[in-house]
Amino acid sequence: MCTHRLLLRLYIYLSCRQHRKVNIVFLFKKRVEAILDSNFIIACVRKNIDFLSQLEEQGYRVLLPREVFHELRDLRLKLPHADRTAIDVALDLFEKRKVKKMRLGHENVDQGLITKGKQGAYIATLDVAIKRSVPHSIGILSAQQRVGVSE
Repeated sequence: MCTHRLLLRLYIYLSCRQHRKVNIVFLFKKRVEAILDSNFIIACVRKNIDFLSQLEEQGYRVLLPREVFHELRDLRLKLPHADRTAIDVALDLFEKRKVKKMRLGHENVDQGLITKGKQGAYIATLDVAIKRSVPHSIGILSAQQRVGVSE
């Protein structure tokens, strides 16, 4: 039997048995990178979504670009109180959970995220321009208060 068909049958079996979707990433035991963008972080914290745990449960290795970290610290000074509080909570969360940091290597954060996305990483963003430019993106599923792949 073809490998693709076998994996598809296994995926359907696991999905039906557990009554929920099973991320195909677990079937390969390969951890795909999920790179966070600042707007995604702020929106998740404001909606009380535990995005780090959910992404790790789905089999992603969560990475925070240093450029996004610096962008959050700079935005903290310019945004209203609600967003400022959300940024403070997110920065504390990253420190407590020891989220791995990385460098994008570009002057422009969005361009760096697009480059990484085209190399195969999943980009967690709400920015429509980035979502259109990368093949795989992660968004907020508002009805379920969860994060997941948005095709």
